[in-house]
Amino acid sequence: MNEELNDMIESFINGEYEADKFCYDFSDKYSQVEINDLEKRYIYVYDDINEACSLYDDSNTHDKRLLNESQFREKVKNYYKKLSTN
Repeated sequence: MNEELNDMIESFINGEYEADKFCYDFSDKYSQVEINDLEKRYIYVYDDINEACSLYDDSNTHDKRLLNESQFREKVKNYYKKLSTN
């Protein structure tokens, strides 16, 4: 399952996935994951990405507490980099 999630994340980072669709699909897929089957480093990164999804401003309200698309994409990219550095 983490291979599928990783592919989804990479597609999003590379601009092949719309942000609002990514948020929905990632959160849905991650909710189906059996946490006991994941290494802790994946859980931490996936949790961070899932939280970032909840901060994405898909309505473009310009609320300073929320992330615009480029900020969101950069945040996901930085979280995902943590998997390759561990």
